Amino acid sequence: MTTFFITFGILFLIIFAIFILGCMIVWSSHINMTKRFTKRYGYASLNEFIYQFNKVKDWQFRGYGNDSIESYSNKETYFCNDIISFEGDGMILKNLFSYLFALKIFKTEMKNLEYGSKLVPLRWRIMGRSK
Repeated sequence: MTTFFITFGILFLIIFAIFILGCMIVWSSHINMTKRFTKRYGYASLNEFIYQFNKVKDWQFRGYGNDSIESYSNKETYFCNDIISFEGDGMILKNLFSYLFALKIFKTEMKNLEYGSKLVPLRWRIMGRSK
């Protein structure tokens, strides 16, 4: 019985390590892409990201596909999968967990744009969605 728990524990640790490694690769891609494709960049916390993200009220799909959004009034404010830019300045999130949470906010905004107004809860939009 104890060998089962030891085996299960080792398996869990291996899966967790692979997950963290995958997230670290995505975060390092965010850092490299932001440095490469923005003229100026800086490091910011999650709170600063949320503050800047909520200041923009006119998000729209960007012309490069449905995996990026930009501000309608300021084309220098955008969020692609790896690059975050507000008013032309790149924003690099300081740690992995801040970046993962920012991706969650980004995906939620993408769903809001796809399904309509932000004022209606997502579960209602999915039930009443028409194509």
